[in-house]
Amino acid sequence: MKTFFTSLILAAAAFAQITAVDGGGAKALRVHVDDMPVLDILATAGSAVGMKLRAEPRLLETLTSTRVSVRRDVVALDELTLLLSGATECTIDTVDGVIVASPVSRDGDSARTPTARRALDAAIRGDSTPTLRPTMTFLLGRLELADGAVEAARRTLETFATEWVEHAEAPVARVLALDAAVASGDVVAMRRLLADLDAREGGLPDVPNAELVGARTCLALGDADGTVLRATTASRDSASPRTRTLARVLLAEGWLLDGNHDRVVAELEALDRDALRAAPDVAARLPMWIGASLLASGDAHGALLQLRVAARVVRTAEDRSRTARTAAAALVALDRPMEALLWARRGLAARPTDPEGERIAVVCAELEARNGLYGEAFTTAVGVLARAGSATPEANAALSVLGKTLVALDRVDEARLALTTLSRKSAFRVDALLALGALELKSGNPTAALVALDALDGTDTVPESRRLEAAKLRGDCLMKLGHPVKAARAFEGRPENTR
Repeated sequence: MKTFFTSLILAAAAFAQITAVDGGGAKALRVHVDDMPVLDILATAGSAVGMKLRAEPRLLETLTSTRVSVRRDVVALDELTLLLSGATECTIDTVDGVIVASPVSRDGDSARTPTARRALDAAIRGDSTPTLRPTMTFLLGRLELADGAVEAARRTLETFATEWVEHAEAPVARVLALDAAVASGDVVAMRRLLADLDAREGGLPDVPNAELVGARTCLALGDADGTVLRATTASRDSASPRTRTLARVLLAEGWLLDGNHDRVVAELEALDRDALRAAPDVAARLPMWIGASLLASGDAHGALLQLRVAARVVRTAEDRSRTARTAAAALVALDRPMEALLWARRGLAARPTDPEGERIAVVCAELEARNGLYGEAFTTAVGVLARAGSATPEANAALSVLGKTLVALDRVDEARLALTTLSRKSAFRVDALLALGALELKSGNPTAALVALDALDGTDTVPESRRLEAAKLRGDCLMKLGHPVKAARAFEGRPENTR
C-alpha cells in the first residue's frame, strides 16, 4: 500500500484550463485552475482573448507568489480581474485592450482591505440602479469567500439568496453560503443552511459541487452516515474528475468517522492517478488520511511514518494542524509524551485562535502536565478557560487539567474550587471526584476526601480502573482515621460500612 500511495503523491501535477468562450459580446473565459500563480492566470487569460499583459516590475514577486484556485465555466474577463485584484491586493484592470496590474494606493487603517471588495462595497452602497444590486451583492459574497473572509461571505450570500430568491444565482449562493459556514466552523449556521437546502423541493440544488459541499458539512457536523451518503452521490453523479476524486476522499473520511477502516483503505486505493493529477492538493493530503486511518486501527507506528510525510507536503493551516494533532495522538499511544507535546504545539501554532486551536490547546495542556511542566500547563489551561464563552467540552477538559495542575503546584484552595466545579459536569465527574479525594487526603482532610469518594457511588458508569483507584484512596483515608478493619474492606473494593 505504501508504494501505491507514494506513487500517487509523486504523480500529482498542476492542472490548468483557461480558454475563451462566447460571452454574448463581452470577453469571457472558461477558467479551471488549481493553486496557480496569479501571473500565469493573467498571462494565459490574456493570450486566450488576444490581450497583452503589462505589470509593474515590483509587483512580479507578489503576482508570482500568490496562488489561487478558480473554477468557473463562464467568467467575464472584468470579473476575473476583479477577483484576482482581491486575491493580490493589486489593482488589475483592462485598459485600451491591455491587462494592467498596478499597485494599490494605501492609506490609514484600510491598507489591508482588498481593492475589489472595497470597490464593490462602495458600489453597492451608492448604486442607484436596482437591477445591478443583486449581481454586485452576489459578486461581493464570492470575493469575500475567495479572500478568506468566510463569515462575511456567509452573511452576504445568505442576504442575496433571501432578498433575491428567484435570481438565477440564488441556488449557487445557498450552496456557497453553506461552504462558507463550514469554513468558519459555525455549527449553528451549518445546521440551519443544510436543513434549508434539504427542505427545498428536490433537495440540494443542481449546481456544481452541491453534494460535495453537503458531504463536507456532514463531516464537519460529525455525521458519518450523511457524509457517506452524500459523498457517494457526488462520486457517482459528477461529470468532473476532480469532484469525483474529492468526493471519494470525503467518502473515505466518512468511513473513518464511522470506524470502518477497511473501507477507508479501499476508497483511497480506488483513487485514480489521472484524476489525482487534476487535484494535486488531494494527493498531498493522502498521507494525512492514511495516517489517521492507521492510528484508528491501532497501528500507531505506521501512522507516525505517514504523518511525518504529511507534515512536509500538506498546504493549509487546517491540514497542518490536523496532521500535528494526529501525530501527537500517535506518539501518546507509543508512550513518547515529550515528542507528542512538541507535535501538539506545532498544531496549535498552525491554528491558534479557532475552535480546532482550542481543542489542540487542551491537548497541549494535558501533555504539559503529563511531562511535569505544571507551570506551562496552568497557563495553557487558564488561556482556554479565559477564551471560552460557555461550558464547552474544551473548557471542561481545561478545567480538569487546571485542577490536577493546581494540586501538583500545592495551590490547594484554588484546586479545590476548580475540581468541585468540575465534579458537577457529568463528562468529568469521575476524574474530578477522584482528584478532589486525592487533594483532600494530601491536604490532611481524610474525612472530606471520603465525602468526595462516596459521591462516586451515585455515578452510573465508573470504569474498573477508576473503581480500584477510588478503593485505594478510600482505604488510605480510613487508615488515616484509625479504622484498619474498614480500610481493609475498602482495599478489597468493598466500600459498604466503611464510614
